Amino acid sequence: MLFKKSLFAVALVGLSIVAPVSVASASAASQSVVKMGTTTQNAGGGLWQYGVESTTFSYYHHATKNHTATACNGASFGQTCSQAAAVKNAWARASISKTPQRNTAYWNTL
Repeated sequence: MLFKKSLFAVALVGLSIVAPVSVASASAASQSVVKMGTTTQNAGGGLWQYGVESTTFSYYHHATKNHTATACNGASFGQTCSQAAAVKNAWARASISKTPQRNTAYWNTL
């Protein structure tokens, strides 16, 4: 199951290279092109905080499901991502160095 989720995450990152817009899928994954500052919103039954400050970051909390948070930065030749997983009722916190463009954040329930 973890392998399938990893493949899904890789596919989702690949999609962001082609079309960096907000998307949602049936598996409750969500992506956002990140702008400077911090955004907090309810997402998928949990709370998602993401943004770009000194780093690109994605923090996700869900009270009843295991979940992940992923933060990615962009470069001329692709993206680099950092992912963190958490059990229910804990924060998943992912961060990565920011780049001038294509900073993205994701959350996912497992």
